[in-house]
Amino acid sequence: MRRPKPPEKARAGFTLIEALLSVVILGGMAAAVSALYMSGLDTVEAQGDAMLLDSQMRSRMEQILATPFASLADGNEVVTVGDDSYTLTWTVALTDLDGDTVAEPDAITVVLTATETGDTLEAIVVDPQDFLGKI
Repeated sequence: MRRPKPPEKARAGFTLIEALLSVVILGGMAAAVSALYMSGLDTVEAQGDAMLLDSQMRSRMEQILATPFASLADGNEVVTVGDDSYTLTWTVALTDLDGDTVAEPDAITVVLTATETGDTLEAIVVDPQDFLGKI
């Protein structure tokens, strides 16, 4: 006579190992997404600071260019952007406009530099007979 087969176990739900493994996988994926998010946030903050520094530099250049031609001189200033301080340094030098290697007495170049980043702005100012013009 044949023996009856033992009933097969019904497989309903997950084992503890399967549940733990899925939690570990989801945790790893969450950590990876979080790291990407934080990296993106740091990049956005750095770009915002760079834009604020650029704005500070342009504002200072406008102030320098509004100075009477005869009074333009080298200088520096410390500005704060976010949590960082930057030194803005500007130099004023006579410039050669016509390429004859002789600097014109009524033309100067103003170079403004953020010392910590190396960012620069440059403007040439021409003043024939006390008339100020920007190039």
